[in-house]
Amino acid sequence: MSEGEREGEADATARCRSCNAPLYGRFCSACGESHAHDRLDLALLAEDALEGLINLDTRALRTIGDLTVTPGNVCRDYIEGRRIHYINPFKYALATFAFAYLCSQLLLYLHGQPADAYVARWTAFQMRWGQALNFVAMPLVAALMLPLFMHATRKLRWIEHYVIILFGFGHVALLTGLLKPLLGELGVGGQLLTGVLPVAYLSWMVVGVCETRWWTTIPRVLLVYVTTQLITTGLVWLVAPSLFAN
Repeated sequence: MSEGEREGEADATARCRSCNAPLYGRFCSACGESHAHDRLDLALLAEDALEGLINLDTRALRTIGDLTVTPGNVCRDYIEGRRIHYINPFKYALATFAFAYLCSQLLLYLHGQPADAYVARWTAFQMRWGQALNFVAMPLVAALMLPLFMHATRKLRWIEHYVIILFGFGHVALLTGLLKPLLGELGVGGQLLTGVLPVAYLSWMVVGVCETRWWTTIPRVLLVYVTTQLITTGLVWLVAPSLFAN
């Protein structure tokens, strides 16, 4: 240990109970553990629970709000390490996909299964495997994005594209869940909007992060989206060809 490190430890008031690092104040600089209280009591337990709940709600609202208004800024901040205000993108996608699934289940409960046997078969498959397929497809989408945007003003690695995809598809799932009753009433128009929304929203995010132009971004994102849809549809056909039988 160097002389400077020994002097630094000498200035410490105590050591962290969680990681044993030198403690210089209320919070440990190594692990963030709070040392405001020596003993656990009911007031401390309630304070920790309330603080965790408020922080979670604040981050959730901030993430949803910013992804609705300035999605490119959210991804750029997260990629550059300014992450304290946002939910982890994987957790966000997991939560919003679960929300979209619950909305679909509620609509099925209220309106029943589709009368058409072919549509009912696909609906049942989507309810059972749709969200899992989406999570499997997202790394593929990021991999397909990588070579198409390798010459963008801001070059991203695969994991950084993956962050964009997680936030993007997660937020689209949230919007789709909220708008699902309306989309069902629109018929073909609702189906068209469901197909256009992911491409438009993801293009908006890429323009904000990679600093590309709209007219060059949309065709590339559309190509990635269609390619992914074709690959996943082909895999479904190999696993469950009976779904495609009329």
